[in-house]
Amino acid sequence: MSSMEWGENMVNIEGITLRNHSIGSGSGRYKLALLGAGRANLGLAKCAKRMGIQLSVLTEYRDEKYPCLLYADKIIECDITDINWVLSSLRKYDIDGVVSTCSDTPLLAQAYLVTEKNLIGPSVFTAEACVSKKLLKEKLNDQKVNTPKAFIIDENSTDQDIVNNLQLPVIAKPIVGQGSAGVEILDTVEEISNWRNTHPSEKWVVEEYLDISYEFGAQAFLADGEIIFIEFHNDEVLSKNNPIPVLHSFPFKHTSIMEDARIQAVNAINALKITTGAVNIDFAYSKGEIYVIEITNRAGANGLVESISSRFGIDYNELIIREALGLGVEELWRNRCDPQPAIAVRMLYSNDRKKITRVRVTGETPNSNLTSFLTTMTTVSAPTSSNDYVGQLLVHGDTLEEVEAELQVLLEKVEYE
Repeated sequence: MSSMEWGENMVNIEGITLRNHSIGSGSGRYKLALLGAGRANLGLAKCAKRMGIQLSVLTEYRDEKYPCLLYADKIIECDITDINWVLSSLRKYDIDGVVSTCSDTPLLAQAYLVTEKNLIGPSVFTAEACVSKKLLKEKLNDQKVNTPKAFIIDENSTDQDIVNNLQLPVIAKPIVGQGSAGVEILDTVEEISNWRNTHPSEKWVVEEYLDISYEFGAQAFLADGEIIFIEFHNDEVLSKNNPIPVLHSFPFKHTSIMEDARIQAVNAINALKITTGAVNIDFAYSKGEIYVIEITNRAGANGLVESISSRFGIDYNELIIREALGLGVEELWRNRCDPQPAIAVRMLYSNDRKKITRVRVTGETPNSNLTSFLTTMTTVSAPTSSNDYVGQLLVHGDTLEEVEAELQVLLEKVEYE
C-alpha cells in the first residue's frame, strides 16, 4: 500500500486526509536539492513533486531500492557524507534550497551547502554540534542543560580515569554517530579495559549510566528563529541492550513533567543555536530529573514524520520544504486540518531469518495504515539497527488507550511473505 496519494485539492498521508497546498503555477522555478535517495527521504521527494518543484537527488548509488530516484528531475551521483564532493557537485547548479530528514548522515554537508549558497538551513556550528557527541555535551553544559555527565576519552586517558569521573556502570558511545548505533553498556573495569582495546579512544565518549524510569522524545519546528511547536511523544525501544526505537505514540502520557521538559527543550535548542527547520530531541526521566540525551536539527525517524503529519493535520514534509525554500509556513500552519487526538506508530520486523517480498496485515481498519519498506526480495532477521525494519504500522483514534489496544490486535495479524 502506498503511504501517500494525492488529488487536486487534498493529499492522503498514512490514511489521514490533509489539504494539498501547491505553490501554484510557475513554481517550477524553485529548485530543491535532496541529500539521499533512501526511504527516509521518500516523503520529501513525493511532496516536492506534488508542489511542482524541480528536484535534484544526490546519491552515491543508482539502485531500485532507493525510492526517491523515481521522483528526481535530476540525479547527481556523489557521497552525501563527503562535504567537498557535495559542494563541488552542486556548484554548477542554481538551487533554492536543500533538505534531508530522519538522519544525521548528510547534516554537515547540508550546513556547508547552506553557507556556500546562502540558503536557509542549519549552520555549520549547529551541524557540528549535532553530529559530534563531544561538541554536543560542551554546548549543552555551557547553557546549563541537564544532560548525563560524560567523560571524553583521549590518548592519555586510563581506565581508572573513567571510573574516577563516573560511577559504574557506564555507557560508551561513538563521538560521531546517531541514535543507538555503537552504544555499549560497560559494568566493570575489566569490561572497560577490554572495550578500549578494540575501540580507538579518540572517537568515543563515556557517559554515566542513568537508572531510567522511561525515555521520551520531542519533535519541534522553527521558522525565522521562532518556535512553531514542540510536541512530546512516548517512546519504546526493542530492549535495554538493543535500544533501537520501535514505537512512538501521542499524546504524551507524563503531563506533569511537560512544562519542565519544554524548558529543557528550549534551552537545548538555544544551546545549539538552532533557528530553522525540524528538531528531534531524545529525553530520559531518571530519579525525578529530566535529561536531554541528544538533539539534532532534523526530523525524527521511524514514523515520526508521518505521526506529526497526522497529529497536526498537515504534511510535515511540506513544512520542511517551505521553510528551506523561504516560502513561509504561516499559511500552511494556520490552515491545517483537524488534528488526530491519539496516534501510535510501530516499526515492523521479523526475528526469524528469512527471505520475504511482502509484509501485510489482515483485517486492516480505517484507523490504520501499513507502509512496507520492501522493494525487492529481502533477507530479514532480528534487527540490529533501524535499517532492518521492513515496514511500519500507524494507528490513530480518539484516545491513546484505544489506539494501543487496536495496534496490539493488528500486530498479531501481520504476515511476512
